[in-house]
Amino acid sequence: MPRITRSLITLLAVLAVCAVTVVPVMAQSQPDLQPTQIIVTSLYKDATNTITVVIANNEDVAVDSFNVKLEADGVEVATKTGNLILGNNDPWYWPTAVEFEWTPTEAKYYTLRAIVDPADTVDESNETNNQLEQPVTVIELLPVAVKVRVEGRTSTIWSGEVTVSTSTITDKQDDTHTIDHPTALGALDEAAKAGGFSYVVTSAYAPLGFVEEVAGEANDPVTYDGWMYRVDWVSPSVGAVDYAISDNNTEVLWYYGGWAAKPLRLSVDQNSPDSTDSFSVTVESFNGSSWSVVEGATVYVDSQTYTTDANGKVENIPLAPGGCTVFADKGDFTQYTRSNRETVGDILAYYRGLGLDPNVVELSDVVGAANDWINDVVPPGFTAPIILEQLVQLANEWVTTE
Repeated sequence: MPRITRSLITLLAVLAVCAVTVVPVMAQSQPDLQPTQIIVTSLYKDATNTITVVIANNEDVAVDSFNVKLEADGVEVATKTGNLILGNNDPWYWPTAVEFEWTPTEAKYYTLRAIVDPADTVDESNETNNQLEQPVTVIELLPVAVKVRVEGRTSTIWSGEVTVSTSTITDKQDDTHTIDHPTALGALDEAAKAGGFSYVVTSAYAPLGFVEEVAGEANDPVTYDGWMYRVDWVSPSVGAVDYAISDNNTEVLWYYGGWAAKPLRLSVDQNSPDSTDSFSVTVESFNGSSWSVVEGATVYVDSQTYTTDANGKVENIPLAPGGCTVFADKGDFTQYTRSNRETVGDILAYYRGLGLDPNVVELSDVVGAANDWINDVVPPGFTAPIILEQLVQLANEWVTTE
């Protein structure tokens, strides 16, 4: 009996050793690199244009280094090595931006193509999403006329129109840089010259990469409030030195604010009513993609103030003879950026002021008004062009003074 027991125990031990559970070998996780954006602004012929390619990692495996190639109409512009990109489950994950410089020799349509890992040196979970194409237009290099508004902490520093072409800018480190095409930073430089104010730009992190101070108002190193810019209300994803502007752009707004500050826009229901009329305004804010009305904004009409209602409006504002200047604000610079200023009222006074004597209508005043009426041109500070009845009135004033 003991011999049988020992044999049984031995048999069970052998079976236990043999009965090993087979664990399937799992495939090792791999990264998945994908170009998600080709960021361009205006592109100029015979100028150094910055192209930014944004790369995402769709998996949780980091990649130490990878190549990105940029092509224009199938011709290689350059191949660059990207930095470390973390796995997308890492709390510090952020897509990687790779910058290229491109100097096209023709003004025409191009197709840009970004290729990640063009030599297939990185093993990826998906090898079919490594390319991205984007059509672009390259234009001739010409000076650009654009409105610039500079809003400080508590007041407007300067507002007006400038012409931007090439720029020569000296940074905080006392190095001089030449920009060979119109940019948002160049627009600030021209505004500073026209308005007689100073600004400081540093190259500590990248060439002309950061505006630190405008008109004596410096960035706050503790709260990180400071100088930012928008083009046609939109906050760009590139630095001002890399944002090329063109005739398609209307306004470059430089403002001191917090990261969450929303720009305010003021619109007037009429710009040249008779002096006995009233007018209404609407105040809106921009959240990055859409506009919404602002309740409780303060509307400044010369020395008077009003508050917007739930529809963002102030209605039936009395208009004194000679017209007035209107703008809106709310809270402080960390919440909102004050609005554009509009001139409401006597459009004829504007045209009378074009000549040598602002109190007398001259032939040049009438000619200027007539040209604006023919071409439907809105004079600065107004929201609508002169109408025929006003043009006739101006002409009659000129006749009676001759």
